[in-house]
Amino acid sequence: SCSSLTSVTIPDSVTSFGSNVLSGCTKLTTLYIGSSNIYSSEFKNYTSLKNVTIGTGVTTIGDYAFNGCTGLEEMVIPYSVKSIGTAAFTGCKNLGSLTVYSRNCTFADDATARYTTIYGFTGSTAETYANEKGFDFVAIDDTHTHIYDNDCDSICNLPLLIISSVYCFFDCV
Repeated sequence: SCSSLTSVTIPDSVTSFGSNVLSGCTKLTTLYIGSSNIYSSEFKNYTSLKNVTIGTGVTTIGDYAFNGCTGLEEMVIPYSVKSIGTAAFTGCKNLGSLTVYSRNCTFADDATARYTTIYGFTGSTAETYANEKGFDFVAIDDTHTHIYDNDCDSICNLPLLIISSVYCFFDCV
């Protein structure tokens, strides 16, 4: 039993883990999933879960995956996610923002609850979903910033950083 476990990291090297492998971890507050897809109902009703980081190896968030996770206040979906299943985030009554960096993510009809603001790129499937379902939508295009070679000034407060070169931080002090 893992009833006292509060934090779990499923590293990028783990590409699959069994369904309900964390079943009974009722005090889980922090979760990192690097590369494994998130199965249907995998974390359903984990009310203590507050911090979830989804790695760029994840491509699918299954039906009801985080349904009823009332501790979640925000969720960031990386560019790698291609589909969000039915009711994946419904019942997350405190989920105020869902930021979707994937431009072509398929959303099930009722993927999230009405009180969630969706952040995404203009022209993305996130914007289409928000508009079709009557959600508030905020474009993140203006906060998405590129840093090029030897341009290391003013990066500390950026909301998103895309690095075009491995030498970007070389000689930054």
